[in-house]
Amino acid sequence: MATILDLQEVRIVRGGVEIIKGISASFEEGSVTVILGPSGSGKSTLLKIAAGIIPTDGGRVFYRGEDFFHMSEEDNRVFRRQNGFVFQDGALWANRSIVDNLNLPLQYHFPDLSREEIAARVRESIARIGFQDNPQLRPAQLSGGERKMIGFIRALMTDPELIYMDSPTDNVDSAVAARIRRIVTDLKSKGKTLLICSHDRELISSSADNLIVLDRGQILAHGPFRDVLTGEDEKVKEIIGSVVDADSILGDDLLQLLSPDEDENPFLL
Repeated sequence: MATILDLQEVRIVRGGVEIIKGISASFEEGSVTVILGPSGSGKSTLLKIAAGIIPTDGGRVFYRGEDFFHMSEEDNRVFRRQNGFVFQDGALWANRSIVDNLNLPLQYHFPDLSREEIAARVRESIARIGFQDNPQLRPAQLSGGERKMIGFIRALMTDPELIYMDSPTDNVDSAVAARIRRIVTDLKSKGKTLLICSHDRELISSSADNLIVLDRGQILAHGPFRDVLTGEDEKVKEIIGSVVDADSILGDDLLQLLSPDEDENPFLL
């Protein structure tokens, strides 16, 4: 598969402290990569660098071979239209309704769409998340899980090919989390490229092709899902064991193959 996104020695410095330390990583088109790491490891910052939201203090980021921090205005607009970002807190316009929040990306990226076409797409999206009866509610009138779901769907309004998700199932109830996982699975089946920060073992096990293990602004491991989970690096195993239940991700059959001694689980340290 072709490389859709390539990070080369990217760095972020805040207050004289390097919080992202020369990270390099490439992502193949149509793949799902999950970023794991303890709190404060730089996961959200790395995701925002990869999405072009945060400019770097060093290094370069390429989208389909073009450095998107040096794109023309028109190329940057195309890039923005072709990616979507699911923010951890939803990041909705507080003084706008559900309808207005979902209208925004279509109005901005597709100015030639008629009001009727935009309204039809928004109605379809609202039906998908179950807000048919109250689409004029504002974020303050919704639960945290509802706001997160609307932010999730808003990121998909332009049918992007590259989607970034920051902890999409955190701080929501089980029904909303299950709905989000189903949407992620559907996006994967359609060949979308997904970069996800998550410690949700169900989401990881059902969707991840590749894993990145991040700690203190550095990548400790990056590779195919099972290769990373079954690797021998002690620090990587420690971090995986601290943030997810590797037993649940790998499954009983594979664990038995990897760990004949039932009394010893190499992932729970």
